[in-house]
Amino acid sequence: VIRAGSGDTADKWLRAKASVRAVLAAIPQGTQVAIFQMNEATTALSGSSQRPYIDPYDNGALLATLARLDTLKAAGGANLAKAFSALNQLKERPSSLLLISDGLPTAPNPSGRSLSEAERVKLFNHALAHRPAFPFNAILLPFAGDPSAAGLFWKLSARTNGVTLIPHQGWPVP
Repeated sequence: VIRAGSGDTADKWLRAKASVRAVLAAIPQGTQVAIFQMNEATTALSGSSQRPYIDPYDNGALLATLARLDTLKAAGGANLAKAFSALNQLKERPSSLLLISDGLPTAPNPSGRSLSEAERVKLFNHALAHRPAFPFNAILLPFAGDPSAAGLFWKLSARTNGVTLIPHQGWPVP
């Protein structure tokens, strides 16, 4: 799942997209992957909505996914509860989930104003009711303004036998 940020040319947005590419390049052969984008809705970037899994060693499927990733626009807030619900409804259950994000959820936000960290923490805690029944992993890209994000993502990962990584500021190079 890739989280949409603000601004298509923002460093954090370019870094999130580069992170997807780096992860795809490291997937072991024989692994099926599904790539989703998350903003107010969650949609498949790989395969189709009915069959989102692809073999990243299938050049046609990989190139189609990367083309969708390249044209993906940063828009709206990130609704983690909807993302978890969408993933929980997949016919083929994933063995694990990797979320690439720069912080806590920002949707739903009916007010349209900037949310406080306390409000984003509430959205995160609400999403926990929909958390997956499989390992949750996260790559948390640094973002000033969400100091509690790391602890909350680590806690969720630990509850599901997953991991949360916070890479060095220079990884990956967009």
